[in-house]
Amino acid sequence: MACVRGMANSRDKSIRLFLDVERGLLTERQPSEVLTRWYLATSGGVDRRRQPLGRLVCDYRFNEPVELVGPMRLHLWVAALDSDDADLFVGIQKLDRDGQLVTFPHYAQYDDGPVALGWLRASHRALDPVRSTELQPFHRHEQEEKLRPGEPVAVDIEIWPSGTRFEAGETLRLIVQGRDIQEYSPGRVYARHEATVHRGRHLVLSGGPYDSYLVVPVVVGLNVSKQPDYGQSDRLSDGWASLQPLAALCGGYLPPYTGSGDERRGSQKLHCDAKSGNHSERASQDSSWHLLESSVGRRSVNGAATKSQRTRLTAYPSEVG
Repeated sequence: MACVRGMANSRDKSIRLFLDVERGLLTERQPSEVLTRWYLATSGGVDRRRQPLGRLVCDYRFNEPVELVGPMRLHLWVAALDSDDADLFVGIQKLDRDGQLVTFPHYAQYDDGPVALGWLRASHRALDPVRSTELQPFHRHEQEEKLRPGEPVAVDIEIWPSGTRFEAGETLRLIVQGRDIQEYSPGRVYARHEATVHRGRHLVLSGGPYDSYLVVPVVVGLNVSKQPDYGQSDRLSDGWASLQPLAALCGGYLPPYTGSGDERRGSQKLHCDAKSGNHSERASQDSSWHLLESSVGRRSVNGAATKSQRTRLTAYPSEVG
């Protein structure tokens, strides 16, 4: 347990949302009947050309405010008909109450990205049962296990940690496809997966014995009052307070914001207990700094968010022995 704003908060509560691939929905109960959905893969090999894209899309609409903080896991039943492998790319998106896409910064690559991303080659689906958790699968990557045409297999795809608030009426969207979620013209310099093995037709199954589901991390007990308007005045202290869920995730605390000017904002630090939870490893902490940038980079000071403001609030991790 971690303490945020003087309240006890669970940071390991997870909820399974089951895929209904025929209706394109995520539901709280597993469909009783077997449901299937076809999608066409892109051609394999190194290919920078735009290809016809087939994708699976499933939505879940929240009826109350919720904070999703941490990694996610997609447990997916998939079969390949025309090949012996599959590249699976997963995206988590946020839609507002009007169904419009809400975008987020993704490291230094782009500013219009999804909530979180994940990917896995199906032949590397073998898990380490000791190190895997409900929210975070750990893959062995020791040998390939090729697919047999038409035979469904279960794969568990790790979705990188993120921290996002959903208001009532907003939607979480799950996307599964055979190529990178973000699409840009080939001439732009962005990291992308190009040497793929994904080709032919693939089938995603849900319902009955095929328990395809998305595991989401819910932080309960937080103050989920309406976000303030950051366009009227300097509300940087409120932006700092909004990072409290991240502090709870890494098992630490976030001291009150005390900055009264630029010279003091840089002294604020996120203190994490490096001995608690699964988020003590440096790799996990590095992933968390992206969350700080995503949460604070969009805040405004007198109506204008600046890159320097974003940097000041993301570059000061403090490890506790």
